[in-house]
Amino acid sequence: MEEVSTDLTHEISHLFQRELDGRKLKLRLIKSSLVDIYATFHRDSSPMIVIKSGLFSYPEMSEDLLLGLLCHELGHHLGGNPKKKRVKDGRDSWASAEGQADFFSTAKCLRRYFWDKKNDDFNEKTVHHPEVLHFCEKIKNSFFLDFHQCLKVGSIAREMALFYQRLQRKYLMREEISLFKYKATASPKIILDYPSGQCRLETLFAGIALCQSPWDHWGDTVLDCRIDLSDDNLQEKHSFFSGERPNCWYLDK
Repeated sequence: MEEVSTDLTHEISHLFQRELDGRKLKLRLIKSSLVDIYATFHRDSSPMIVIKSGLFSYPEMSEDLLLGLLCHELGHHLGGNPKKKRVKDGRDSWASAEGQADFFSTAKCLRRYFWDKKNDDFNEKTVHHPEVLHFCEKIKNSFFLDFHQCLKVGSIAREMALFYQRLQRKYLMREEISLFKYKATASPKIILDYPSGQCRLETLFAGIALCQSPWDHWGDTVLDCRIDLSDDNLQEKHSFFSGERPNCWYLDK
């Protein structure tokens, strides 16, 4: 899995060479029993992702999940505002907030990674979670990726949400997460740290539904995809279909 992580890092570094301004995304592997991955900088100021080897022992670890986690960490470097705050003075740090890194991971990184993949590259025999299937059926006529690509990115997004939920100690798996059974509680302020597992799930799928090419800049026009949710009124209950960052962590000031 160490070799896979190196190869994936090189691939996404190449995909985002424009945003990285010619710098290469670097990877550092540390031998440790801890399950951890985080974004930082190399001593030469290049953006870097650090993986502690305990991550590879995570029971559900796979190449797809590892790709999603790398995309999230890249999101701390390239995701933009809102930013985390520096502890010493409360000013904006270099790192995008957790929710913004989640949003970037699906809206930009994973969608860009699978952009040129053909249907033959996806295993049609794969059994996808029913909620992922339902989500992709809803947006398949108004999406920049095709149905099979949506299923792939959606499946990774769901595994990412479960991974983060299990690692966030304050939630301790007491909270079951679901795209359609539950809805994350609105936050009175922007959450820069770790949102709840349900909130992260909704944020990841909002990124998939964003009606904008993953090659566009954040400030480029977001199209009106006109998703038809009239049959079960899902749009009212589940705002992530709009492709907007959910108010469980983000507020548009």
